Amino acid sequence: MTKEFKITVLYSTIYILLYILVSGILYFSFKEIKTVLIIPISAVIAYILLPRIKELETQSGIKTQIKWNFIKKTFII
Repeated sequence: MTKEFKITVLYSTIYILLYILVSGILYFSFKEIKTVLIIPISAVIAYILLPRIKELETQSGIKTQIKWNFIKKTFII
């Protein structure tokens, strides 16, 4: 597997888990909201919470940096 494929799988997995978590929280917290509204609201909130991925050029080559909005530490792959 290539590095880009691994990053894509990681990013997609994080999005799916965040979407399920946010949907569950919205569904059980606000039972009066219809499911038709919970789906797009959950998608937008999950997208906002996703980590940002940057390509950094270093002396040893190109590295991929993953930075969460709410965690100060960055992860370099």
